[in-house]
Amino acid sequence: MRAREVILLALLLAAPAFARADDACVWKDSGKPSRVLVNDRVAIVREYYSPTWAACLASAAPRDVEVQWLLAADPDASPLHSEKIHIRASQDDGLIKLESRLFPGQVCGKPRPDKPQRKLAVAGPPGGEEVVELVSVRAHVKAAGALSPLEYMSPPVDIPCPACGSNRGGDISVVVADNERDLVIEAKLDPEWFECARRDATLSLLAFAGDSERAVSTAIQPDLVVADLEKELVRKGDGYVLRKPLPMGRICSKKARFWAFEVWGRGELMHAGGGGREVREVRCP
Repeated sequence: MRAREVILLALLLAAPAFARADDACVWKDSGKPSRVLVNDRVAIVREYYSPTWAACLASAAPRDVEVQWLLAADPDASPLHSEKIHIRASQDDGLIKLESRLFPGQVCGKPRPDKPQRKLAVAGPPGGEEVVELVSVRAHVKAAGALSPLEYMSPPVDIPCPACGSNRGGDISVVVADNERDLVIEAKLDPEWFECARRDATLSLLAFAGDSERAVSTAIQPDLVVADLEKELVRKGDGYVLRKPLPMGRICSKKARFWAFEVWGRGELMHAGGGGREVREVRCP
């Protein structure tokens, strides 16, 4: 065999397997399916591909895919958000992750071509619940040519968007009655916010008795609970109002100098209390 033929044969044998014509750029399933999910109100689409396949595409053009986030109810509308993601090679043996995220700020409050019936729900941890509108979105990974194995249209997922707005106008507090002796639960709430926030809501006043401000500020078990306040708020003038006397007989029977009052409940309505405890010195006859 002549020297030139020996050199050519050696080069062919040394070439990486993905560069051979018979299996060049062959797509192999990663074993991890394409998926879309919602994590802490952020929608995420993920796909996986092998570094060998990506390295084989070194001469392919273009090397980018486009991810479009669409309203599920109107996929023909302009995308809520889009981005291009570069398909990259890697020296590692592990799979490469293609990922795009859609944040609430890119969905919530955005104008929509149509106004379908809103899907409302109460979401969030206890103490942080709020009424949300569930906006369904899809992810479309657009890929063509050598990148076409990455083409993907996801099933719809729901992004929770605040439904009642940020105007939690009004307040609930405990005040001294006009006779300067009794205590009264008093409230006046913004009507638009209240009518939304009362969905699946409960509202109670928790009262804690003790001999010092520190004792009532750190108490765990309430000494008095006034429940179902959400049912007693009534529309009057430019708001929903409440004026409810506290049972002074029960308060004075504790013979405690200090009381702390805290609004609690389920749903968004409890935010009307403003959070925290209001400490008050109580003087009984």
